[in-house]
Amino acid sequence: MRKATSLIAVTGALLTLTPAAYATPAERGEGDITVTAPAAHTSRRCNDSLVVRWRNTTGRDVDIWLAGKGGEGGGAHEHLAQLASHVGARADGELMVLLPRVVKGSEYAVEVASVDGEVHADSHDFEITGG
Repeated sequence: MRKATSLIAVTGALLTLTPAAYATPAERGEGDITVTAPAAHTSRRCNDSLVVRWRNTTGRDVDIWLAGKGGEGGGAHEHLAQLASHVGARADGELMVLLPRVVKGSEYAVEVASVDGEVHADSHDFEITGG
């Protein structure tokens, strides 16, 4: 009887901890990332420089990605190219990056993401024209 009681107590403790394991860092109060530049409806050429600005309250090191909506009808942004790696954990960041050669389009965004990928945010969509 004692073993059964211990097993129930341990199982109950695990069940109460499980929902927190699936919460995002922001939901757990660990901070968030917001991308403030580039602005919406801007246009850049391939191989052009682009200023990226963000607010990072996670305290985590971040990477910068070029993302684009794939396929017909768009959908979620997908990583196309890493623009910068491990750029720091400072609260207010700004970095000038070089846009790679990609297909012309108006549904590109910059994603700032924690290195572990748990916390991320996209800029507004912008256009990349031919190079």
